[in-house]
Amino acid sequence: CNAAEPPPQQDGFSFPVVEAEHDDSREPFAFNRAISLLNARAGEFVAYWSIIAVFVYYYEVVARYVFNSPTNWAHEGMFLMFGMQYLVAGGFCLRENAHVRVDVIYAQLSKRTQALIDVVTSVFFFIFMLTLLVTGWIFFHDAYQIGEVSFTEWGIQYWPIKFALPLGAALLLLQGIAQLAKDIAVLRDPAHVPLDTATRPEG
Repeated sequence: CNAAEPPPQQDGFSFPVVEAEHDDSREPFAFNRAISLLNARAGEFVAYWSIIAVFVYYYEVVARYVFNSPTNWAHEGMFLMFGMQYLVAGGFCLRENAHVRVDVIYAQLSKRTQALIDVVTSVFFFIFMLTLLVTGWIFFHDAYQIGEVSFTEWGIQYWPIKFALPLGAALLLLQGIAQLAKDIAVLRDPAHVPLDTATRPEG
């Protein structure tokens, strides 16, 4: 009976194709590998924040409906936390090629043509990212200088939350630079440079 049964499934989730796509060792340059690893760790770190929200909202529901004693921090705290999570995970999303874009025509092009389009359009990306980095730093610095707090009874300091603006912009900007370096390398030799995602067809 044991011989006829299929072997037991391995514990945990495994998707070898996806895992192979994001093998940092396949990055063409040491800089790319370092930035890819940095954003991978940042994305994984903030992903666990969602677990915090589960416990906080569970506590809020129990406090509100069982003990009739709602908190004045749960909703605001999670609202701010998700905003920080969204910002810090931006570089990870670019690394995973997860940002929304229309690629009906783009996906049909050769790898070199796709890289060329990415290099040309990266100008707009860097304009936006530098603007976000500078303005985000100004917002953070002003909040730190004046000791800005929220308008609620909780009165939480805003500068640690606003620091996520320049931090997220810096992570996303670094990932964009790594992607630009890779695109330039693809333009020079499409066959030589491997990609960390399988979104581009060979050729």
